[in-house]
Amino acid sequence: MDLPDLICSAQKNNYAAIEELIKREQKNIYASFCYLGAENEAIADLTQEVLLRMSKNIKNLKNPKLFKSWLGQIITHLFYDE
Repeated sequence: MDLPDLICSAQKNNYAAIEELIKREQKNIYASFCYLGAENEAIADLTQEVLLRMSKNIKNLKNPKLFKSWLGQIITHLFYDE
């Protein structure tokens, strides 16, 4: 399944789609925190928090094509908040 279809499915409370989205994105999120210079001890916790926020708020995403930038905003905001 391609990413926009997966996102649409996740927005309809398809838990298998949400799980697949988490599997696909967790390494990218982790790498983003490494790139931003997060402390090694905090990277795993920050990654989990982003995945949780992504799962909870996926319904608020109006355009699935903007998923990557939307997720990037979550990562950036969380990094600077911490």
